[in-house]
Amino acid sequence: MKNKHTIEQCKRYASGLHRLQNLCTSINKENLKDALPMITKGIARLINAETVVACIIEGDKLELLSAYGKQAKAISIQNINIKNSACSWILKNKKPILIDNPLRNKRILKGIPDNIRTDSFIGVPLFSEKGVLGVIFAFNKKNRDLFTKQDINFLNIFSTVASPLIENIRLNERQNQIQKELSALQSIID
Repeated sequence: MKNKHTIEQCKRYASGLHRLQNLCTSINKENLKDALPMITKGIARLINAETVVACIIEGDKLELLSAYGKQAKAISIQNINIKNSACSWILKNKKPILIDNPLRNKRILKGIPDNIRTDSFIGVPLFSEKGVLGVIFAFNKKNRDLFTKQDINFLNIFSTVASPLIENIRLNERQNQIQKELSALQSIID
């Protein structure tokens, strides 16, 4: 029975890595924003998570970039407070976190809204050239199992793809804003 579970797990991981490879080769400048939902969906499928969230740091808050899964809507309408939470721990320590018993770790899951069920939690930092850019985290396995170190390894792989993608999105947004400002100035001059 255990071998069957391991074989199914290997098939799921192989499928997820294949999706990641396809995603990496298909990303271009025109579809950067479309890639983030594909990444969170790919992570959820790979590690069998109910919900996966990608956020960036904006001041003392995390700004939601993409959420996928069962509780994504509950996350997408809330600002996630990063003080004294699992996310703040990830940002401060610049390391992944795995919480397999949230009842013993209520303080560290403080930033997750009360209306969201949290049986297990994993998260990893997103790095940029300047430091920590944000976090990707997941909670609750679909089959009620707990997350594993292998799940963290796969989440780390996805974060290495997501980090430069997020930086490119931000740079493109800044470039577009500067272009608009220059166009407005040009129209005033003309």
